[in-house]
Amino acid sequence: MENTDSVKKETSNNKTSSRVDRTKKDLRRGLHELLKTENFDKISVKEICEHTSVNKMTFYHHYQDKYDLLDDCVREIGEEIYAKCQKNLPIEKREKAIVPLAAEVSTEVVEQCFNYQEEINNIVASSTSLGPVILQTSVEHLVELLMQEVEKLVTFKYPTEDIAAF
Repeated sequence: MENTDSVKKETSNNKTSSRVDRTKKDLRRGLHELLKTENFDKISVKEICEHTSVNKMTFYHHYQDKYDLLDDCVREIGEEIYAKCQKNLPIEKREKAIVPLAAEVSTEVVEQCFNYQEEINNIVASSTSLGPVILQTSVEHLVELLMQEVEKLVTFKYPTEDIAAF
């Protein structure tokens, strides 16, 4: 009996998780669509909810405000770029020449950012104050994460966050 209850609970948790994931994906997609035509500062939570047919209470269940949603959009793009960079840069199989490897990591990040050009441009152009800061911070973070992978193989003279910022 207990085993059946735990299976039901696990199935219920999986359904809830996929529903939450789908709702968040819809909200991120909706914000990206709105950013194509509107400035982020002018977009309201109400407008995002109407555009995505998501209840406003549901929005606030997942996000504190539209800035939190924007952070989630940037995080998602960053995770996708990071995963593709990891796939394209099998760092563990590289030689230990750090300068060419660091250049290769940086080049790969830029190339992957180019693949997300529309989404990134929408975010950067959507707010004169937030966009450039978001982009710079995100790219630095991506390079830092990838350089941490490299650091597992070699010892750097300088901290990876300094290398990434450079």
